[in-house]
Amino acid sequence: MNEDKKLIQNSSDKPNLITRQKYASLLKKAVITALFLSSLSFIAITSVADTHLKTVFHVYMNDEFIGTVSDKNVIEDVVNIRVNNVKEKYKDYNIELGNKITYVPEQVFRLQVDDEQTVEKIESSSSIKADAVTIVINDKPIIYVKNSAEANQVIEKLKLQYVSKKELMQVEMQKKSKAIHQPIKKNQTRLLDVALKEKVSIQETEIDPSKIISEDQAVNYLLKGTKNEKIYKVKKGDVLGSIAKDHHLTTKDLIKLNPELEKNKVLQIGQKLTVTVNQQLVNVVVQKETNKVEQIDYKKEVIKDASMLKGDTKVRQKG
Repeated sequence: MNEDKKLIQNSSDKPNLITRQKYASLLKKAVITALFLSSLSFIAITSVADTHLKTVFHVYMNDEFIGTVSDKNVIEDVVNIRVNNVKEKYKDYNIELGNKITYVPEQVFRLQVDDEQTVEKIESSSSIKADAVTIVINDKPIIYVKNSAEANQVIEKLKLQYVSKKELMQVEMQKKSKAIHQPIKKNQTRLLDVALKEKVSIQETEIDPSKIISEDQAVNYLLKGTKNEKIYKVKKGDVLGSIAKDHHLTTKDLIKLNPELEKNKVLQIGQKLTVTVNQQLVNVVVQKETNKVEQIDYKKEVIKDASMLKGDTKVRQKG
């Protein structure tokens, strides 16, 4: 009897064991399913986030790549501030950026920009320029003035160094009328032309505003010219002071050009010294016509002729 009860008790434990095993299995499946669904949810969220594109701008200056920025205004603001600062200093000039800046937009998932470095490159490499006119002499740009009107004034002021305003106006009017000159009277002089010897023209350009000069500065520079070194041979009676004075130098300047004079200031005939001379950049040619009668003295020459009778004279050529 006891054995039967024990058998029955042992038999009733098996369903409980099976139930616990099924429960554990179901719990494991539930956990795995939850983890799988969580993973799918994360992937979905990440996928949604990655589809949110942003725009960056690749910056080029004069077709050369400079860098990438998050917004065009990063560059535009810096350029505008710099241009406006120069405009404040040169209020009468047309100021603008001297470089061509272009932007190439690109849509990206992740921002990879270098705003600060790109701005630094723009500030160090860009230039500010102003509209100007250059006076070209013998095909070489020499000086820069604000506009064409000032350039023409410079040329006129050069000519006025040698003739009066009235005379220059008369010459210009004569050129425009193309009238034939009437013969001038005895002992009269007429101005025919006032021109520059060199080939001179004016051209519009863009230049650093600090290089633009005034009319009077331009005239002085063109008349004074540039200093060129020249070799001078010492002659009898020369001294350092006289040589320096003849070449518009001080004795100190002459010694500086010739360091060997520091040790020996005694000059030798034929010694070569370096001096400087001003080479005028333009030369004004004044052409005049004069009607002047001058009496030229001549010598009277007597030639004896044996074929003539004594006391006879004959003029062979009138003076």
